Amino acid sequence: MCVVDHDGVVHWQGKIPSEPGRLIKRLAEWSGIIELVGIEACPLSEWLHRGLREEGIPVVCIETRQAQRFLSSRPVKTDKNDARGIAEMMRLGHYGPVHVKSRQRS
Repeated sequence: MCVVDHDGVVHWQGKIPSEPGRLIKRLAEWSGIIELVGIEACPLSEWLHRGLREEGIPVVCIETRQAQRFLSSRPVKTDKNDARGIAEMMRLGHYGPVHVKSRQRS
């Protein structure tokens, strides 16, 4: 996870388990300040997206191929660099949102 401001200054970067509760707890430090959280489309994205949205956190799921193209311009492929790259994509508005299915109710 990487948190950057409008100028691209990193305010925090580190590892967080991919669970809504853990992400929400960590993001609480920037409550009311966060403009957008970006998550790359993956098998967990529906669960993560729903959890963040339910807590009122603005979140968008981004298109995987576009993220890969953007991230491939980075010199070294690491999770840390990918997190920073996704944060930059959000900051620059350089992303394509993916529709996330809403929870089906029975």
